[in-house]
Amino acid sequence: MLKRKISRDNSFIKFTIIIAILAFFYLPTLSAETMQLADNEKGNETEKANRHYNIPAGPLSKALSYYTGINGFTFSFDPSLTDGKTTQGLQGSYSLEEGFEQLLKGSGLIVIPDTDGGYLLAPGQEELPALGDDRLILDTVKVRAQRFYEVGPLPGLGLTKDEIPGNVQSISAKEIKEAHSVSMSDLFNKKLQGVTVNDYQGNPFQMDVQYRGFTAGPQIGTPQGLSVFFDGIRVNEPFGDVVNWDMIPMNAIASVDVFPGSNPIFGLNTLGGAFTVKTKDGFTHTGLDADVLAGSYGRKQLQIENGWNNGTIAFFGAGSFFMEDGWRENSPTEVNQAFLKASYRGDKLDLNFNTLLVSNDMVGNGVLPSEMYDQDRDASFTSEDTTKNRLKQFQLSGAFQVKEDFSITAQVYRRDSKRKQKGADVYTDYENNRGAKSYPAEDDDYTCLLRSTNQYGIPDYYVIPVNRTQGEEIFFTDFFNELLGGTINPADYADQKNIKLEDTFVTGFKNNFYQSQNSARQFFFDRQRVNTPPQIPAVDFSGNGFPEAAETYGYAIFAPDGSSVYLGALSGNPSTPILEDFDTYFTTYADNGDIIQNFVFFEAPVNNTTCRSDTNTATDYPGSYNIINPETGFPYLIDGADLGEPGWVEGTPTAIETDNQIDQIVDGASIQFNWNLERHKFMIGASIDDASATYTNTQQLGFMDADRNVYLDPEQANPQFGAAYYPISNNNFSGTNTTMSVYFSETWNPVDAWNFNFSGRYNQTKTKNKIATRWGFGAFEAGDVRVAPDEFDVCTSDEDCSTPRNYTTLDVDRVTTDPAETEEFSFYSFNPSIGATWQARNDLNVYANWSQGTRVPSVIELGCAFDDTPVYVGGSMGDRNDPDNYRPKSTQENRQCYLPTTLSGDPYLPQIKSTSYDIGLRGMLGENLQWNLGFYQTDLKDDIYFVAVPGGGGSSGFFDSIGDTRRRGLEAGLSGQKDKWGFSINYSMTEATFENNFYMYSEDNSSATYLDGYGPNTIEVEKGDKMPGVPLHNLNATVSYQVTPKWQVSLTGIAHSEIYVRGNENNEHEVGKSQLRQVTFPDGTTRMVARQTPYNPGKLPGYATFNFQSSYKVTPNFTVNLLVNNIFDKEYFTAGRLGRNPFSPSINGAIGPDGYNHNSNDWLSTNFVAPGAPRGAWLSMNWVF
Repeated sequence: MLKRKISRDNSFIKFTIIIAILAFFYLPTLSAETMQLADNEKGNETEKANRHYNIPAGPLSKALSYYTGINGFTFSFDPSLTDGKTTQGLQGSYSLEEGFEQLLKGSGLIVIPDTDGGYLLAPGQEELPALGDDRLILDTVKVRAQRFYEVGPLPGLGLTKDEIPGNVQSISAKEIKEAHSVSMSDLFNKKLQGVTVNDYQGNPFQMDVQYRGFTAGPQIGTPQGLSVFFDGIRVNEPFGDVVNWDMIPMNAIASVDVFPGSNPIFGLNTLGGAFTVKTKDGFTHTGLDADVLAGSYGRKQLQIENGWNNGTIAFFGAGSFFMEDGWRENSPTEVNQAFLKASYRGDKLDLNFNTLLVSNDMVGNGVLPSEMYDQDRDASFTSEDTTKNRLKQFQLSGAFQVKEDFSITAQVYRRDSKRKQKGADVYTDYENNRGAKSYPAEDDDYTCLLRSTNQYGIPDYYVIPVNRTQGEEIFFTDFFNELLGGTINPADYADQKNIKLEDTFVTGFKNNFYQSQNSARQFFFDRQRVNTPPQIPAVDFSGNGFPEAAETYGYAIFAPDGSSVYLGALSGNPSTPILEDFDTYFTTYADNGDIIQNFVFFEAPVNNTTCRSDTNTATDYPGSYNIINPETGFPYLIDGADLGEPGWVEGTPTAIETDNQIDQIVDGASIQFNWNLERHKFMIGASIDDASATYTNTQQLGFMDADRNVYLDPEQANPQFGAAYYPISNNNFSGTNTTMSVYFSETWNPVDAWNFNFSGRYNQTKTKNKIATRWGFGAFEAGDVRVAPDEFDVCTSDEDCSTPRNYTTLDVDRVTTDPAETEEFSFYSFNPSIGATWQARNDLNVYANWSQGTRVPSVIELGCAFDDTPVYVGGSMGDRNDPDNYRPKSTQENRQCYLPTTLSGDPYLPQIKSTSYDIGLRGMLGENLQWNLGFYQTDLKDDIYFVAVPGGGGSSGFFDSIGDTRRRGLEAGLSGQKDKWGFSINYSMTEATFENNFYMYSEDNSSATYLDGYGPNTIEVEKGDKMPGVPLHNLNATVSYQVTPKWQVSLTGIAHSEIYVRGNENNEHEVGKSQLRQVTFPDGTTRMVARQTPYNPGKLPGYATFNFQSSYKVTPNFTVNLLVNNIFDKEYFTAGRLGRNPFSPSINGAIGPDGYNHNSNDWLSTNFVAPGAPRGAWLSMNWVF
């Protein structure tokens, strides 16, 4: 099978090849002396660079840990060296060497560099006798430096982990490099507690990251509950709060910190936690680092970074260039990222200017039926789903040290992202009673053509005036008698042909003519609006006190739904030159006031004896060219389920291509004031983020080949499928979102062992959206855009009038969207946090925290929100006091959404409020083991979910508040190093549950039933039901062993327990329980018919995978690494949903050339699964110089 490849720039390929060849053949031959010189220069540059410090006076060991933690290197010393020693602290700007000298002043101690880029603490000459003659200076213990964590969006206020009341987790640049993870989500899954990934899209760069049951990922419509920051810039996109992990270059990262719970400092969307990414700069990361990787799945990657500084000015650049064919069919990916940073460090002022550029082309073909996976592990359900992400991000940030204990940090930025997605999917949403249509024969002439030579563009006509005041009636005129007698000669009335008409009559007639000429167009999708004529007072023509309409507009002759008995070959008198209609007129008044009733008669169609001659029409299936089943007398159906038929293959589209374009720009600024006092660490800040977004969405019906590759071919489609010929617009959206915030944080250290934290944030968000949606009953799906021949139309010339017309050409301008609706929303919130830490012993820290957060409803949620405003539907004779005569506005106006393609202008949703509780312990066991144990609970109020509503009709719904949801669990970790062995193990238990009852649609859940007021396919989710996609148990563990000083091996295991799939929110889908489906029979009755018995359990099993890694340092500057993922080739699934497989074997259905079964009752219930990658191996080479 020919696989499509993403077009690539050959210059990049050539560049990669040249770099790899030069590196492989040349770099290893460099002398060790040259390499060592580079290392020395690198170290010297770093030591020269100045940094601002604010380390208070106190115990020397604690101050040294702070200092080395800030600078990011290991520090080794014998704890007895610092017993009883204190320092005066360090305030101001110092180089690395000057900082050590100031801290160690008067201590009698010195630092010396070790061989691994760290430092050793040793006694000075005067201290040697005090140690005893039998004491060895080299008897040192490695002490983990206490690193500072920037606890806000901006730097300036640093706390150690022991001062933060929460289970903060970190990943360093060294750990990122050694992990060789392909993406951020892969890295988090290996390294962090409480994290799992869901690969709904089927691409390593487009996975959802779940932390504590909350999600940050790229899928529009997935509720997001985590905030993500990149150097202080919030990267949750304005449209849907999604996070595009592929836009973060991993080799530019200095560290990743994860702050748990509803930490208000990080602003909106921080319901379950916040991820903060800090980047490298030329002061802390100097020299050139290049890494080339190649191996399984056609994967190739070049990562290169370089940093330089002269002590005052620094530059850093990183590039990551990735390409692969993918392990599944038709799934190539290219990811190209570039990060540049220019930095300045003065005595008091630091400045950084960052640029991030991303150009990614990714293919992720999503989930596939489990039985299809069993047949072919590498298969794609349909192909191909492409995402093109582009990003230009610029940031200017700075820090000003006003005085030793007070600094100001600030930033301004612009983030410009563009996302273009094309989704190729099977189409399964034809209406049950959609009839099959034949192709017109070459000489078929269905549409009745009426010649138009008048100034109004309407059929040619004759006006016969009748003076009603004088007692005249149309029935006693010569015209009437001649017309009924068949002796009329139009030439006798030439002076009354196409004379002047009243403007109101012309408007009213055109309105009726247009709306009646094609019922399918008008009823299902038409966008054309003809102005309704003004209301004209009724006229008492007979003077008997009974007024009649002053004008009528041809309602009988140009009747809707093809019901006219005056037009065409099947009419009563097809050979008449003038149509026999006596109920079309307008009113005028003579000079003397007499009432003149002007009857309008239209010339017969020029093809009246042949048009509308199709006999294959059925009352229940209006329209022409129906293909009649001789056994039933009714048309064959596109989907044969209702009548137990095979369905119809020829010309029926089986696929749909969806095209989304999202353009987003965010401009932001923030400022933060920081006080680092001896007992107080206080900050206050303010920020503004001004976002704008535009979104367009179109769909077009298509077909699939035998390999289920989707293609567009209008010529193959039956003419009735209008959306197969042109892309149909679903939505046009533009909106702005402005959030202004003020926040603060205070950490109070009243005594050495206790720290109390108080923080809060006030947010004000104003949203203004313009949403234009396609209108029409049943018009939310592209398959509902029906094209049928016009019943009648005008023609303007002999050639025009002699050209047969059948199916109309779809007028795309009429299948557009409504005028945009403008909606404005305002949200306000204040979220506090209170916490404390207690250093019970040197090796035991206890913490507790309570916090609140909020999430503002996303654009897609507001655009598809349920409006329950009552709308009267009882008619003129109904009781307006009867509640049964009212329906919610959203359902009455048919504004249901079929995600992710539709939005509508809908009402306010309350913001989601979260409350988090954290309590835990952490510490050391001996000198080598670090551990933590914590418990948490996060409760959401007014959580938002896609739900069923009364009158929703069955396969559609709205976003609505569902009440409360809860995530709770525990996190535990243990890590350490002993001799040549190292290990880490992280466990988490995450229970995510719904806490209120609600209804939702789940068409493929075996427990779904018909519920009065809601319709079919409805399930009830009850309190305590577990959320889909969240495993209860999660574990990752790594064991490493240093075989020799140059050779290290490691083994990593990742395990997750079973999960419920989407669609099984009530946890009640059962194997072997047939679902009932309502079908409509030709006699008009409806019955419940059993669908195919499901054999899918509605959940996915747990799994464990193991990865092996080996690295060998050939020279101090050249390392070779081998990575083998999933070494036992475990087959597993990370996500899934309930569904039905339209490629199921036939029972009654016709199977098309693409394998599509055209009887949906044959479709098997199945789990659509997101398979994990098979075993893969990669070799990489790394050079540092």
